[in-house]
Amino acid sequence: MSRKSTSPKIPGLPFEAKRLRPAEAGDLLARGLAAETRFGYTMPEGLRVDGLAVDLPFGKSLRLAQLKLEDDRQAMAGALYVLEAGGNVYVLDGSSTPIYAANERAAVEIAASNAATYLRYFTFALRGQAGGFTLVEALAPNAPRGSEDAERIAQHAHSLTPKGCDVDGRQVLGGAVCYGGGLFEADFAIDSEGIVEMVDDRPLEDDVPEGFVEMPPTLHPASYFAARLGSSPGRALVELMLEQVRLKN
Repeated sequence: MSRKSTSPKIPGLPFEAKRLRPAEAGDLLARGLAAETRFGYTMPEGLRVDGLAVDLPFGKSLRLAQLKLEDDRQAMAGALYVLEAGGNVYVLDGSSTPIYAANERAAVEIAASNAATYLRYFTFALRGQAGGFTLVEALAPNAPRGSEDAERIAQHAHSLTPKGCDVDGRQVLGGAVCYGGGLFEADFAIDSEGIVEMVDDRPLEDDVPEGFVEMPPTLHPASYFAARLGSSPGRALVELMLEQVRLKN
């Protein structure tokens, strides 16, 4: 009889994760916040970080970590998601900037053999004005089955389809994508360095009911967590100003 894997996973990612030691998770969190806010941080007494990390298989020493804060009273809602590449830490903020910066640092190489895996990771880490992108390869694990809505969404779900290379040598993949409450069939082109472009999309459904598609997690900015890590009033004010500048840009 085969044993079911008990390895932890970061929801939304198709990789097995490993649990980080508390000290390692805390250090990774502090480095991520310091990189974003330009301040140094130490872990206050009683505050713990629960960390999971996955090694991404398309670069050198490239990993993604989910970092959750909790203290003696309660867990803090949400998590900070960071990329670590070549000794640098990048906070995922929904833009492509940290993804591509980590790609360059880790010398990412995309080919036909890993393009689908990379696209699953990329859409997990990217956000648009209407929220997250979800590749709909199957109904969400806890989606209600047997309803008309379930049949309607399930008929469009399928694994990513390789479509060869375009004239620029980029890997092209087709897949069903949920974004902004709608469902689309889209084609993505990915170059060898991991730059992704959606080159075609066709609407399938205008309204995807909640619960049928597994949506990606909220990507909180670094300032959301910075106030919990030894911030003085002056530091907190500067952090707030930095966050306002980030939102304007």
